[in-house]
Amino acid sequence: MMTRTLPIFATLLLGISAAAFLESPGFDTSPRVLPPLNTDTTALFSGSGNCETCHAAAAGANWSSAWGDVSQIQLWQGSMMANSARDPYWQAQVTGEVALFPQHQSAIEDICTTCHAPVGRTQAHYNGQTYYSLAQLQGQPIALDGVSCTACHQIQDVNMGSPLSYNGNYVITNLRTVFGPFVAQFPNVMETWPKVNYTPDSSAHVRRSEMCATCHTLITESLDSTGAVVGHYFEQVPYIEWKNSVYESQQVECQTCHMATLGEPIRVSSLPSMVLPRDSVHFHDFVGGNSFMLRLMKDHAGLIGGTFNPSSIDTAIERTERLLKHRSIDMNVTTQLDGDSLHIEVFLQNRTGHKFPTAYPTRRAWLHVKVRSLSGDVVFESGAYDSNGVITGEDPGFEPHHGEIRSGDEVQIYEIVAGDYYGQVTHALLKAYVPLKDNRLPPAGFLTAHATYDTVRIVGEAEADADFNHEASVEGSGSDRIRYVVAVGQPVQVAVELVYQSINPRSLDHLFTFSTPEIDAFESMYLAADKAPVVMRVFETTITSVTSSPSLPGSFRLYQNYPNPFNASTSIAFDWPENAEIELAVYNLLGERVRLLASGYRGAGRAVVHWDGRSDKGGALASGMYLVRLRVGRENQARKVLLVK
Repeated sequence: MMTRTLPIFATLLLGISAAAFLESPGFDTSPRVLPPLNTDTTALFSGSGNCETCHAAAAGANWSSAWGDVSQIQLWQGSMMANSARDPYWQAQVTGEVALFPQHQSAIEDICTTCHAPVGRTQAHYNGQTYYSLAQLQGQPIALDGVSCTACHQIQDVNMGSPLSYNGNYVITNLRTVFGPFVAQFPNVMETWPKVNYTPDSSAHVRRSEMCATCHTLITESLDSTGAVVGHYFEQVPYIEWKNSVYESQQVECQTCHMATLGEPIRVSSLPSMVLPRDSVHFHDFVGGNSFMLRLMKDHAGLIGGTFNPSSIDTAIERTERLLKHRSIDMNVTTQLDGDSLHIEVFLQNRTGHKFPTAYPTRRAWLHVKVRSLSGDVVFESGAYDSNGVITGEDPGFEPHHGEIRSGDEVQIYEIVAGDYYGQVTHALLKAYVPLKDNRLPPAGFLTAHATYDTVRIVGEAEADADFNHEASVEGSGSDRIRYVVAVGQPVQVAVELVYQSINPRSLDHLFTFSTPEIDAFESMYLAADKAPVVMRVFETTITSVTSSPSLPGSFRLYQNYPNPFNASTSIAFDWPENAEIELAVYNLLGERVRLLASGYRGAGRAVVHWDGRSDKGGALASGMYLVRLRVGRENQARKVLLVK
């Protein structure tokens, strides 16, 4: 049964071009603003500014006809990777852990800089130091380069995929070799260039998930209240989650999503001028899900010593939110009135290769469901939140997983909650001992029988929920289905949002009980920030009639859009009678897809989507005739729509 039902999820990402996958407009083309990138060197590393000499957009290199400046330097500088050592939240969190366990300060700072400041920490250990500190980091500009060019590209293919490589146990030596996916055309250029002096070599490991796993698999020691080690905790394990999915067997790697391929050949170096274009070049944007911290760092670039071009971080923010909104989770909502009871069913499908939300434990997503009368009065609301991202009605300890919700003080929150050695909820990373809840949406193919399951298991009420990670009683769907039952006696408007948050405010309530220069600085930045969470998916409908019982569509059908012709926006309704992979897209008359409106595996139902006349890249399309095509499984239907301006 698994081979019949699950590979369809994996094929979603295979062979997708950058334009189709990332849905982003052209990249920044403005010149760099001061301060410049670092050009220092150490025995092992060279600053990113030295790489910029050849790997910026210049002389026909690193330039795409479709995307503009796609240089490694331009994209990297606006990423969380480039700013990992300057990240004020990370620095605050490290000093908060030290405040709890001052006797372990040296070890805490050394471990935490392993992946956030690999240049400084690796060089220090190479020099014979046992520990590396935050104080040292602040005084070393090259270390503040974060996860830089010569940090990543010097990692050797040693112990890849093995637990020996986890927790930042990457191998960098004085080999003076930088690894990439291509055979070097002119290796002597890098070997002789001032402040560079590396030999380029090709290695397949730079394209594999195991490369990312060296830092993104973090297993920490658990401490009791005295600071004694009492166990260990799987703090961040997206690679192991990926192992328990369909994506590994399909060779859909971390880089497939987070560093999509360009889709056209380009020259990756401006020197020498004879360098030939390469195929399958990866974007070096490392797009993730943390647009909140990107915005905060942009707003406080001077305070954190940022060397990024502000417009590059704008591009990173936009691409991050496009990935969150369009390529992470599919949501399908069906509604029915049965007498005076309104039934709302929300179906969520995880399209990522790991749990969602993943990695850092303060991330969470939840459903906000609001039912209003036609006059605007709120009849029912679950998951409301204020301007600080605080959820109304959330349980004081933590909110359990729900299969059905009937009360507004219940809310479906997808998250991991850590417990300490004594079984109490904790927001201190080093106190985390056991998960008390983990109902994050698993990836497709996630199985309890998999060898990794004890590491990445489902915890709490979700474990017994027949609709969680099951579809038609088959395990591994990577989905959840939740039902809301609301008493109404009138026509109503229904709105459903899927909301994402990078930092749970409750974790900051704990952090802000301490006072260090780093915590105080971050707190001032945070209080001034826009803390509104990211709304990933939205569904809205008005229900005016009552049916005797819920029913499903009896046939596959794409309805004519309304209004047609249209100007600002139009609505497109469609039915599908059984669970299936669906795709609703807009094409121009040349057969080119210009907008993906809906896609993913969904339970049978009816949906209405709205099209604003814009393309996947966000630009307004020209007036004219377009085709809307619905594909459900192997069936297709199309309708002509007319955009008039």
